[in-house]
Amino acid sequence: MVRLLKDGEEIKISKRTGKTITLNELIEEVGINAARYFFASKSLDTMMDFDLSLATKNSNENPVYYIEYANARISKILNDYKKEIELKDNYNTITDPLAYTIMNKLLSFTDTVISASNKKQPHIICNYVYELATLFHSYYAKEKFITDDYEYTNERMALLKAIKIVINNSLNLIGIIPREIM
Repeated sequence: MVRLLKDGEEIKISKRTGKTITLNELIEEVGINAARYFFASKSLDTMMDFDLSLATKNSNENPVYYIEYANARISKILNDYKKEIELKDNYNTITDPLAYTIMNKLLSFTDTVISASNKKQPHIICNYVYELATLFHSYYAKEKFITDDYEYTNERMALLKAIKIVINNSLNLIGIIPREIM
């Protein structure tokens, strides 16, 4: 129940020659991460359009690239921060509603994994990690993470570290190898 598309056109399989595209050829073209994500991202009981052009795009349109880019951005920020991240029980400088939305998303990770497992629907994890990456990118666009204020910076580094852990755990569950740099 998979239809292959490239540049908006369906890739026709010749009935006369019997030429088919193997899974290995598909993985060669789009990469293992994209193949795993796209196959895991749809419910098993739905028809799937696998867009080869989208799967190979290095842009925000490609969900795999978008998620990997979020992870790479976070990795860069954490690597640039040379101090140890101190975890605390109370965070005083984080007041942005978007940060709280992200925290709530992080808190729902366990329930999301349980739901996906119980229903045998890995696409729930794909949707979750894509939504988390989207929230992060929005937060990244409006927030400065490293400043001269130790408490302010440390609190944001702790949040970024939590986001990174959850993104990596999500990707691991669907067999994707997270990229640290892009």
